[in-house]
Amino acid sequence: MALFDRLLLRLFSLLVFVNVVWTIMGLLGVPFVLYTTVNSRSAYIALWINLILMIVLALRFLFYRVLHRRKPSFIKTVETGEIRIGYETVKELAHRAAKQVRGVERLHTRISADAQGLVVSLDVRSHPDTDVTAMSEQIQQMVAEAIRNYTSLSVSKVHVHIAAIAPEVTAK
Repeated sequence: MALFDRLLLRLFSLLVFVNVVWTIMGLLGVPFVLYTTVNSRSAYIALWINLILMIVLALRFLFYRVLHRRKPSFIKTVETGEIRIGYETVKELAHRAAKQVRGVERLHTRISADAQGLVVSLDVRSHPDTDVTAMSEQIQQMVAEAIRNYTSLSVSKVHVHIAAIAPEVTAK
């Protein structure tokens, strides 16, 4: 969040705090609040300025996420410009690479990014009688290599979560 946005958020928080405290004091019957002598015109002007500021700041922070939405692609800058690789493309590469590993029955793939590179998270359902540790290490290696080879993007972590083991098939 930018410095300007942080300052606006602090101002909004301060306004809300002051309004809540003033309202609570009025409800509790604090004489200072109840019998404040301010001419009606200046009170209405202060009230409208306060109300307008709170509405503007509230709208600003309600729409902050919409205005600063993360783009659905990963950007790689090269000498000649930018290369944008779609989020779904990277996700599909990771999914295909993990499916090639022996023992993987089903999986769910999620991709995110951190300061060091991409973070791939896989929830795996494995076949029975599979060494899940060896399978997980192979998934990590294959997914990281596939993403690096096809996209040249840096992969910082590959998390493998063995979510389930498939039931054994019994012969009838």
